[in-house]
Amino acid sequence: MDSFPYLTATLLFSIAVCAFESYLDIRQYNLYFVEKRPKDLQSLISEKNFLRSQDYNADKMRFKLVSTLFFEIESTLSIVLFVYPFLWEGIPNWFGISEDSELLRSLAFQGILTMASKIVRLPFSLYSTFVLEERHGFKSEEMTLGLYFTDMGKEIILTCIIGAPLLCILITLINWGGERFYLYVWAFLMAFQFIMMYIYPNYIQPCFNKVSSFH
Repeated sequence: MDSFPYLTATLLFSIAVCAFESYLDIRQYNLYFVEKRPKDLQSLISEKNFLRSQDYNADKMRFKLVSTLFFEIESTLSIVLFVYPFLWEGIPNWFGISEDSELLRSLAFQGILTMASKIVRLPFSLYSTFVLEERHGFKSEEMTLGLYFTDMGKEIILTCIIGAPLLCILITLINWGGERFYLYVWAFLMAFQFIMMYIYPNYIQPCFNKVSSFH
């Protein structure tokens, strides 16, 4: 088992999943060129709105296919070029963190990956929001570049406030739990999810969207 090619197997599995999902997306994409409304929809949607919906969904699917391919290539190169080990080994020198400080090292590692991901995905997100959605008339009039980057700043702050302690707790549980660590991690994540079910709609969502009571 020591000679099992884990790296190659991981890459092949990831590529296979991406290829299969893209195949399904392409099949769905071809359906968006159907101009005749299905009989079940003829009484529910006008021909004009149906064609408009088809055009919008085709645009979204083209964007999804391109972005999926890009991020799969990015992920594959990150693994092949050993980017993650390079970051992990370099963090103690770059930030003056002790090699034995697993928590601080892990926080720095995850922080770098999170910020890098946001930077790489930024052009795609901007295109989706301000070009694709606006082209079809679905962009909110309230959404501006200023609001967009304000929301991004809020996301980063919330990630630090919630994500950093969460990561520390998980690492501590794994080190403390021994052979049964997965049970403690599972119990904690279940409790965390239940807590977030209350916190998110009451305290987090209002930071990004206007909410009102349903009567």
